[in-house]
Amino acid sequence: MQGSNSIEGYGASLDDVIAAMDNEDAVDAASETVFALQGYRDAMTYVLQLADDAVLDINEQLVKSLHFMMMKHDLSKRPGRYRLGSIFVVRESDGLTVYEGPDAELVPELMNDLLEGTHDSDGSVLVRAAMSHLNLVMIHPFSDGNGRMGRCLQTLVLTRDRFCLNAHYQCAETMLWRVQEAEELWEACTALVVARGLPERSIGPLSDAPRGLRVRNASYRLAAQESFGTEIDVPTASRDLRACVTAGLLEAHGETRGRFYLRSDELQVAFRQIRAKKPTFEKANLFGPDGQQRLDLTTAE
Repeated sequence: MQGSNSIEGYGASLDDVIAAMDNEDAVDAASETVFALQGYRDAMTYVLQLADDAVLDINEQLVKSLHFMMMKHDLSKRPGRYRLGSIFVVRESDGLTVYEGPDAELVPELMNDLLEGTHDSDGSVLVRAAMSHLNLVMIHPFSDGNGRMGRCLQTLVLTRDRFCLNAHYQCAETMLWRVQEAEELWEACTALVVARGLPERSIGPLSDAPRGLRVRNASYRLAAQESFGTEIDVPTASRDLRACVTAGLLEAHGETRGRFYLRSDELQVAFRQIRAKKPTFEKANLFGPDGQQRLDLTTAE
């Protein structure tokens, strides 16, 4: 979500992406960026839901539906409908037109040909997925969102066949690191809570805050119950949160029922120190010297 939208000029932090995934308000991003993140989230979530659908037909209507999910926040961009006029790619440095898309009346036929190719079972799915992406952006069927739609279609083609072993390997390594990161962050927050005389039930919410999540009275009470099996009332949660603010670990924003709490600078520094330890993962070694495929998923130190 972050990478694909940043290519289109939507500068969203990882915290903003996490907030968009959880339907929370953005920490820093502008409204248009939030809408773009949420739209891409909806389309890609639907793609993953379709991965094991045995009767799925990748057709124009599906592509248009995915585009609508991405662009529905701006009806002037004709979400879910092909462009009506010509389209150009202009180099900003000198104003030179470096690409001109096909005429609008040719788009339906070209898209039909493109999507028929996604059903071809010959050859590598990686090539088929990459060509689907390339051909969609060459046709440029929509007035906006073509890059995101190309990446979405490529993902859809890949999910219909198989995933790369390297992708599985790197995903597993990343998940392992996230578990380790969560454990270290929990330990760091535990040390801060003990040192400042805060209640033990505040460890969980303090561990969430550095990731960009907003802590509210209701979420604090839920976290306390999930982590320690302790049910607390609204006044108790309010006192705990005020104590965290006084201790310099959270910052309060808003008033009364709209009040929420964000990480303090001190808490964020502690999280960055943990994040700095993240290793660079090596690719899985899938082929031996003789060219024969093997599976040697050696983990990075």
